[in-house]
Amino acid sequence: MGRLNWKEIRYFESGACRTKILLSKKKPNANNPDETQNYDSFPIIFFNNKNDNIAERIAEDVSEGDYVHIVGTLTRNQPKNKTSKETEIIGWDFRKTKWSNDKKRYVYEDDENEVVGYGKIDKKEVA
Repeated sequence: MGRLNWKEIRYFESGACRTKILLSKKKPNANNPDETQNYDSFPIIFFNNKNDNIAERIAEDVSEGDYVHIVGTLTRNQPKNKTSKETEIIGWDFRKTKWSNDKKRYVYEDDENEVVGYGKIDKKEVA
């Protein structure tokens, strides 16, 4: 989960669609765990497939600055004309999230009773 910093959608002659996003997450400050220093940023790639137009959905539904929970996988590819392998994150699904002052946690925008990483909980369970 992180904050969307950038996105790019591309359509190919074959009809395929790819959306690349850059998701950033705050890095904890080693000297003071209550503070954060800089951000780590992760490029994530979404491709449409025969069952879902996920690349187009994320491009349409998510804007820069939105918090997003991503489900995906790490892959290692060796691009042509390169000797080393590159690690990529391929996104399979996403859900927009937001901070809940009530629950003191991130919740999904489409279901505020479902806390990111915890599932559905009652308000009194989080207090």
